[in-house]
Amino acid sequence: MAVSIRIAWPQERYYAHPWGVNPTRLREAEWPPSPWRLLRALAATWFRVHAGQPASTDLSHLLESLATSLPSIGIGPASFASSVHYQPNLEKADHDLAVYARKRHENHFVASSSPVVFRWQALSFDSAQSTLLAELMLALGYFGRAESVCDAACGDEVSANLGWCEPCFDSGR
Repeated sequence: MAVSIRIAWPQERYYAHPWGVNPTRLREAEWPPSPWRLLRALAATWFRVHAGQPASTDLSHLLESLATSLPSIGIGPASFASSVHYQPNLEKADHDLAVYARKRHENHFVASSSPVVFRWQALSFDSAQSTLLAELMLALGYFGRAESVCDAACGDEVSANLGWCEPCFDSGR
């Protein structure tokens, strides 16, 4: 049996930079999304839904199970893109004499109409873990940066149009 997590972006944009890299020095988004980002998103979702509570045993078991091996990652066609906008910054405290400077912001993202699927071939869950994962998928509002609104689901539905890649462990970090 396998465990699959499918993440799609209704706005077809995924904003995220690789972990540990200053986004102002990078000109592209993280692609494919890292399994580490998925585990962090699941944990953050649990703590948002269960605000003020310590991590449950079920959450710990779920995350430990997912972290025991790297998943295959299914991705579809994607393009790297960016948008630029300028933010007015008030340079003086006196609003009557305010001078606005323009601060440039670059948003690098991946544009894709295809979902990303994380799939663990040799992993199976008991009913408690499956239920918790399904609940977390329903509550997961974004994946990547906050503007990366997503729809997430677990199950075996996998599109035939995906190409599969295998992440590798980088011992240099």
